[in-house]
Amino acid sequence: MSVALYVALEKEIPEFDASSVCGKLLAKAQKKLDGIAQRIGLRPLEDFISTDPEEIRGLLEDVDGVPDGLEIPAEQWFKASDGLKTVRGLLEHLRDDPAGIRDVRCVINDLEATEQVLAVAAKKRIRFHLAVDFRKKTPPMPMILAISLSSFLRNRPPGETDSLSPGGRFLRKEDNEMARIIGIGGVFFRSANPATLYAWYEKHLGLKRTHGVVIFPWKQPDDATDRMTVWSLKKDDTDYFGPANPAFMLNYIVDDLDGMVADLKAAGAQVEDKQDSEYGRFAWVTDPEGNRIELWQPPNVEQEVSP
Repeated sequence: MSVALYVALEKEIPEFDASSVCGKLLAKAQKKLDGIAQRIGLRPLEDFISTDPEEIRGLLEDVDGVPDGLEIPAEQWFKASDGLKTVRGLLEHLRDDPAGIRDVRCVINDLEATEQVLAVAAKKRIRFHLAVDFRKKTPPMPMILAISLSSFLRNRPPGETDSLSPGGRFLRKEDNEMARIIGIGGVFFRSANPATLYAWYEKHLGLKRTHGVVIFPWKQPDDATDRMTVWSLKKDDTDYFGPANPAFMLNYIVDDLDGMVADLKAAGAQVEDKQDSEYGRFAWVTDPEGNRIELWQPPNVEQEVSP
């Protein structure tokens, strides 16, 4: 999947074209750029990402409908001068030290185009946000949830952990270590009436929703990184679970999607094509009893890859 980041302005600027940012390479490098920004004391690009709630609603409708009770975060706007400080700081850093960024010249071009738009917006005192543009096909459900929950994850009340994320930091894999599942990223159940069933789980089992889904924070014993698992109910007529129509589907977090897919194909398993995005890498496999499994390798700037 192709994803791009572009500048959305709160108000149009007469006789000015704000669509000059291609944004595909910017989106691809965003997590690494955010790591650089944090190291040099700048706000990460992620802080400026927001989405029109109606766009999120449309994406969810295309996949499986809007989950009952989902509270999609309101669209947020930021001072252009704040975004300009981050963009200019990243440009200065990449011009001096481009190491570690693939296609760095193209990434710099995207940042320079973003700088031009934000400079004009700052002069006019027009607010902005970075928006996500999905191209080619609709993103998988966990990716849409990641976007719709982004405001919640970035703007939690004081005292809550600042490192909560779907995947967290992976442990280093040795050359001879097989790819493996390291956690459950999502649990999805069919329901004839999701709203009623959600209410039952909340009343009798204490599961409370945040933005329409239940979130379970967790950690690995040997890794202090905070992670989370999403629990969600789906309409019973969904086709997202595959042709076998199982009652539920699991999303597994994996440490090496390429390695796992290669191993599965070598074993003769039925594997669907991988999809890459700034929100992670996805693949789907059908087990011997016809259950569809979703594999997810979340994005991570700190992930160590064996040489």
